[in-house]
Amino acid sequence: MSHPSVEQHDVVLATAGSKGVVRLWKAKRIESDNPDQRPTLSNLTCIGEQLPKTAFGEERGGYMSLLLTSHRHRLGQRDAKDNGGIPSSTEELIAVDAEHNISFLPLIGMNKISADDKESLDVDRTIIGHNDEILDLRILPTPIARDSNNESIDTKQDESVACHPQKIAVATNSAQVRLFEVGSYSCEVLDGHTDTVLALDVSPCGRYLATCGKDKTMRLWHLGTNQ
Repeated sequence: MSHPSVEQHDVVLATAGSKGVVRLWKAKRIESDNPDQRPTLSNLTCIGEQLPKTAFGEERGGYMSLLLTSHRHRLGQRDAKDNGGIPSSTEELIAVDAEHNISFLPLIGMNKISADDKESLDVDRTIIGHNDEILDLRILPTPIARDSNNESIDTKQDESVACHPQKIAVATNSAQVRLFEVGSYSCEVLDGHTDTVLALDVSPCGRYLATCGKDKTMRLWHLGTNQ
């Protein structure tokens, strides 16, 4: 991988475990004069860390496994159209969490999150599924651009949004609400309730989602920020 602090002979490691955070580390490889002795690693330094907003977290069981892929097996389908039909060679980490969700974290385009050159690892997409009952479901219309008079800027967009919704909000038998992308397995999670979410409703503009649960609270979510 490319990082300003990583030198040619450095070893780069990736870790993920019970804390539910993916981290990147670099270390110096020290060769032994004894041919029968294995090289050792020293000066272990963290150079990248998953953003808290996308980390799975310790309270939900953390990560179970971690894999590096360079898309040799055509996992880069998303970028194929922009690359003459050939998948990109972008390296990604694939993390599997305790709920059997699969998250993809690209190793390019990372941004610094501290003054010590530590960079952020963000989740690009998540493949998610469940085997429990669905308590409620709502189609989320795509927010439509409007002018100062609250008029739709593009009437064609109105028709397109009505016929081709992009996301569906699902309340399963859990405290999380899942936002599924139509046409793919990608999903985002709204995490805030402390007990099972029972019901959902979405505003006509598609910008807000209301949820209520067994924790006797009702929450209003802004779908642009998922907060």
